[in-house]
Amino acid sequence: MSKTLGSLTANSNNTSNFAFVLCAAIVSIALLVSAVLIAPANAEEFLVPESKAFRAGLKVQWKSQLSVGGPYKMIDWCLQIDENSSTTYFVMEAGTVREVVSNRQLNDRGEAFGLEGAQAEIDFRKDLLETRMKLRGIEDIEVKVSSYTLPKSTLYTLSNDGVVTAIDADTGNILWDQLIGDMTLNVVGLGASKEHVAVVVGSKVYCLVAEDGRTLWSKETVYVPSASPGVSDTNILVPLGNGRLQSFLIEDEGYGSNAYFASGFATARPLVTGNKVAWTTDSGQLNLATPKTSKAVSFRLKANDAIASSPTGTGANIYAASVDGFVYCVDQMQGRLIWEVTTGASITQSPVPIGKYLYVVSDADQLFKIDAKTGQFAENWATPVEGIISFLGATEQSVFALDKSNILHVIDINNAKTVSSVPIGSIDNVLTNYATDRIYIATDGGLIECIRETSSDKPIFHNRDQMVAEGGDAEKPDAPAKVDPFAAGGTNPFATNGNDPFASDDEPTDAGGDDAAADDDDGNPFN
Repeated sequence: MSKTLGSLTANSNNTSNFAFVLCAAIVSIALLVSAVLIAPANAEEFLVPESKAFRAGLKVQWKSQLSVGGPYKMIDWCLQIDENSSTTYFVMEAGTVREVVSNRQLNDRGEAFGLEGAQAEIDFRKDLLETRMKLRGIEDIEVKVSSYTLPKSTLYTLSNDGVVTAIDADTGNILWDQLIGDMTLNVVGLGASKEHVAVVVGSKVYCLVAEDGRTLWSKETVYVPSASPGVSDTNILVPLGNGRLQSFLIEDEGYGSNAYFASGFATARPLVTGNKVAWTTDSGQLNLATPKTSKAVSFRLKANDAIASSPTGTGANIYAASVDGFVYCVDQMQGRLIWEVTTGASITQSPVPIGKYLYVVSDADQLFKIDAKTGQFAENWATPVEGIISFLGATEQSVFALDKSNILHVIDINNAKTVSSVPIGSIDNVLTNYATDRIYIATDGGLIECIRETSSDKPIFHNRDQMVAEGGDAEKPDAPAKVDPFAAGGTNPFATNGNDPFASDDEPTDAGGDDAAADDDDGNPFN
């Protein structure tokens, strides 16, 4: 195998010049390799300074710069974990040099290396590095090659010029990027499943192949899209400005779409869990439907105030938080409220389920830890952690959170005490990660950094035993808490002006091709 590093031409009249240039090039390469081997691998400024991160027990796993320039910004991102597929990484290490090639990484022809190709590529890099070290006279550093395998994990980002980028979530290697739609239109957001990525630009939804970013099809929505889409194995689900959710069947290239009725304004990405989808609106509705088998809403919970964030869930349970400070737990299979609890302050961020607990950040800058099964506040967190504005992630021992001064706190998961902290640079985006123990932060300019505990070489995948098998049903639901939401003096969260939310009277609507899913007075402004 060979690679072309540059191009030099010579003729019979300039042989000496050619020899001089060649020798100079070899010396320059050797000096560069030597500098890399004895100096830090990257002298650029980090969002989390490496030395300070180390003192806090953290390490910068990787950083990556997106191709976002000029007036454009990164506006959306999501993490997709495929437990049924794997990525194999081949690692070359020598001194401070560390290079990683995966079977998903693209070669010079724009094709995935595959296992054999990735192995051959890392072997080539090893031979090249050993040759350069020999030229420099470096003999005391061994070049080692190893490998490891993880569930396929991909970070997808979207900038407001319509560029979608797929990034290997463990290495930061950019797998592909694609320009989608008309960059003069409003770029709404993106969502992803194991096989597909959906992007909403203007009034159009685009379906992409997750593996390489190719566009399969695009279709117009029946009303103004209002939030990032959700993606299941079979459907793309787009929240609309009239509270409804439009579902596009992927295999039919978006034809024969259906719209689920809801009131209010959908403001956040839907949650896809198993074969169900849940979405929220600013009228306080948490709606649940089964796109694969039904064209009607199967369950609706009515909170007392708006729900401004996406629902979350693990196994059979779905969680949502309302602006009036309540957190709700719903059994998605039986369509019933399991428990509700108030934090005493408004909540505009999604509750985060990890293991047996739920982590909730209120707008009063307080971090709560709630028993996910009972709705009771955790005994080992008698009071909330004060001053926290964002939940970042967790390990088996620690919780990572951000305060209003942009200080990252490492909090003991058992007693709520801050173990260490580290100031970070100016960031604009944090990814609330309840899938793994990795921390992802970013700037609007597209600089992304992945941070981990120093002891966590390989990512921990939370709730793996609770994940729903593809196409299967959720796990057995939890037993209801003893708290009776219908007791005297209490408020029935299901009450909707006397209507029974379980008896969905929403007539299924076939939106195939036109705007049939909209009411007569809901004109499509894009027609």
